[in-house]
Amino acid sequence: MHGRTMLLSLVVLVGGVGVARPELAELPLRLAAPAYDAVTTSSIRNLATALQSHALDAGGVEAVTVEELAGWGWVPQDTTAVTIWVGGDEFRVVAQDVRPGASAFEYTNVGTGGGPGQVGVSSVRVDEPVAGVTIRPLTGG
Repeated sequence: MHGRTMLLSLVVLVGGVGVARPELAELPLRLAAPAYDAVTTSSIRNLATALQSHALDAGGVEAVTVEELAGWGWVPQDTTAVTIWVGGDEFRVVAQDVRPGASAFEYTNVGTGGGPGQVGVSSVRVDEPVAGVTIRPLTGG
């Protein structure tokens, strides 16, 4: 009986702190961020492969659509904000899971002549990213 009372007290305490301090309520989600990041980096690599494949087939990526990328095996995640800049056979992608604590990642082949690029943590960080895909022209790198 004493154990149940302690457990109930702990639940009330954590719930009360979560109401008083909303950032504490996000703590479990922030702890899961590394798992979100692993999914994001895998997705961004798949997207880069789809973009490179499309560029080889179509001669460039300027007019690429999400539907065409799906034909090359990349489908956006429901919880990821993705921005793709395209020009010629070069592209830059920034992707971030929209859940709290997730990092933004970038893949670019700009300056490689359309060859393979690299994934890295992006300096671009959106505080409240919105899930979806935006495709923009690549201007000035």
